[in-house]
Amino acid sequence: MLIKGEMMEEEVEKNLVESLRLPPKKEKAAGLIADGVSQRKTAQVVLSTPQTINTWCKEEDFKRRVDELRTDISKQLDEILNGGARRAAQTVVDLAAGSLQYEDAKELNSRLRAALFILDRFKSPKLNKSTTPGRRSERDATTEGDLMDAEEVQELLDR
Repeated sequence: MLIKGEMMEEEVEKNLVESLRLPPKKEKAAGLIADGVSQRKTAQVVLSTPQTINTWCKEEDFKRRVDELRTDISKQLDEILNGGARRAAQTVVDLAAGSLQYEDAKELNSRLRAALFILDRFKSPKLNKSTTPGRRSERDATTEGDLMDAEEVQELLDR
């Protein structure tokens, strides 16, 4: 059972959230712009003119809302990738142990690249070891796309 004070807090919070939002048409446009949709396409979707969308994009409240939505999207992506970090680490460990079974070396290489990307995105700052100038670490080589070619991957599979 809610008491009057709790109801008032919920109502204040609801009003605060609503005050951060724009009118429905602008809110939809802000969401589309935050998602990377062009102003012209946004205008078509919200049944407005490109000039109106352009004007809205110059308004401080609209820009602020687009930034908020982009931050939300970025946080959601980070959460998804972070959730995949454990599986990515397991993929690398399984590959190193020789327990991954793939007939196609390209598929294995793609999976390894994806796993290393996720792990690189969420690596601990403590793990970042500086290398001497002019020398690349194995990790640097991986992130630059210098992964094993198909023959090297096939050799791993044949072991």
